[in-house]
Amino acid sequence: MPKKSKHLILDNSGELLQFEAPETTNTYKALSHSTLYESIRTKANDLGFTHLRDQLEVTHAGNRAFMNIQFAMDDDTMPFSVAARSTYDRSASVGIATGASVFICSNLMISGSDTTIMRQHRGTIIEDLDDMLNSAFDTGMERYNKKLLWKEELKETGLTERQGRYLLAMANLEGILNKQAHKSAEEHWIDAPFAEFRGDRTLWGLYNSMTWGSHKVRPAQKLEAHKGIVDFTEQIVINDGKLVIA
Repeated sequence: MPKKSKHLILDNSGELLQFEAPETTNTYKALSHSTLYESIRTKANDLGFTHLRDQLEVTHAGNRAFMNIQFAMDDDTMPFSVAARSTYDRSASVGIATGASVFICSNLMISGSDTTIMRQHRGTIIEDLDDMLNSAFDTGMERYNKKLLWKEELKETGLTERQGRYLLAMANLEGILNKQAHKSAEEHWIDAPFAEFRGDRTLWGLYNSMTWGSHKVRPAQKLEAHKGIVDFTEQIVINDGKLVIA
């Protein structure tokens, strides 16, 4: 199997079955992408969640996968998301994070303070998966309403187009956005592909530009990218229309 492949967006969860996990060894515990996905769906169903849609991505010939699984909430524009990372090549640990998501573009609102569980592919990871998901759902729901309030705060903070471009450049320089993500985010900021975000010169509009750019990030780095974007956004200060640099 080749070491690298294109960044692929899967059409449905059934396609995960074509990427079989390596055999379990003394130092590696196999957990297939499809098993992780189905475990999340089963847990959500047991808890009474209604499934909306998935965003499933793979790279490196299927060795690395990222899943954003969305569930319905009272606010139709802000589903509850379970994001999960799975790798076969040991490039990153199994990761599970939960939080709000922007429905129209599948942009995650996961920060460093939200539920993020990381486990290496070892030991009793499969046996512990149910407990991991219980913790992720419980804590994620506790923080969900806070993210709705945060969204409204961002919408109340205005920016100029120049301030937004400057902030995107800062995010690139600080490693929050790589070169490809920065380019995509800047294009979104100047002329968003969705009418709902076009001309939105607020911190909310900037946040969605950055998270749209994060679609260019590889699956193994997506959880860290989304957390970094939220943390970066929370540090932005606008005082009397002026950008404050700490």
